[in-house]
This record gives sequence, structure tokens and C-alpha cells, in this order.
Amino acid sequence: MRAWRWWPSERPSGDPGCASALIVRILGANTERGCVDAVSEAELVSQLARLEREERHVSARRHLLHERIASFPTPEHEQSERELSQQRRDLHRQIDAVQAEIEAIRAELPAPLLRDGVTAPL
Repeated sequence: MRAWRWWPSERPSGDPGCASALIVRILGANTERGCVDAVSEAELVSQLARLEREERHVSARRHLLHERIASFPTPEHEQSERELSQQRRDLHRQIDAVQAEIEAIRAELPAPLLRDGVTAPL
């Protein structure tokens, strides 16, 4: 599996360095420099699957809470809904970032490494 390296704040335009701060947070990396030297596509795909599972769980909880609020609204339910909504938005931002990184990696792969010259869908 090919690993990808990039600078903290941008897609590679020259010499690659380390992971973006968002990817470091998503992957839970803990290094002195605050970056990851290389993140493989497989690691990103695995992380994407975990984030999507977490998002489905949060969405299901939020849906149940919406049903409770519809039948019996309370300030506590509304506060919980706001917190779950924020958590869900954060997960969507993380999912989008990981998907973008995966697409960037796949865009760099030579055609023979791709299945029939077409990238596999996420």
C-alpha cells in the first residue's frame, strides 16, 4: 500500500512533509513534532469507516431525540439535540477531510495501479 506525505496546512505542491492538523487529530497521532510522517490509504479508509459508523450512531441518537422533542419538548432535550447536532457536524467535517485525502492519494496513483484505470469508489 502506498503511503502519502503532506504539509500541515495544504495539499502537496512541492516537497511533502507531514499530516495536516485535522488528520493528526482524526488519527489520534501523538508525536513530538505534532505530525504524522506518512499515512497510507488503507489507514485513511479504515479511519473513514470508523468515522462513518460513529456518525450513523450519533444520527440515530439524534433522530430518537427529535421524536422525544416532538412529543414532549424540554430544555434538557433541546440542549442535548444542540450538542448532538454539533457533534454530527464535526464528524461530517472530519469525514469530508478524510475523503478528500483519500481522493488526493488516488489521484496520484499511476493508472496501472488502479482497477481498469478507474479509482475504486469510497
